[in-house]
Amino acid sequence: MKTALLALFIAAVAILPGCTQRAVNSFEECAGAGYAIMESYPRQCSDGNRIFTENLTKISLAQAKEIAEKSACKANGNLKETHFYNPSTKTWWFDLDTQKDGCSPACVVSEETMTAETNWRCTGLKTD
Repeated sequence: MKTALLALFIAAVAILPGCTQRAVNSFEECAGAGYAIMESYPRQCSDGNRIFTENLTKISLAQAKEIAEKSACKANGNLKETHFYNPSTKTWWFDLDTQKDGCSPACVVSEETMTAETNWRCTGLKTD
């Protein structure tokens, strides 16, 4: 009986450390721990309790806004609160409060160059 209990104890000590789960706090940690990655865009990973979404941007919204505020875009108007990220072009777009007929200007921040420039987004439509 003692031998069986000793064998059971040794088996538990040998097996249980491998059963512990690592704390997961990001998509990268979740994927690295071997959890399933969902085929979505952006990709997602779940540890069974939480879902983590892959970060597709190199720079955060706050970093992009700081670049825009320090750029020549400010000469064309103030940044509005409206913004979006375009993953295809890897650019952040911030609307400007400038008025120009037929245009809807935005300050565009490139992740690749870490620079910003005004895109007037003009339609060519003249209003008289």
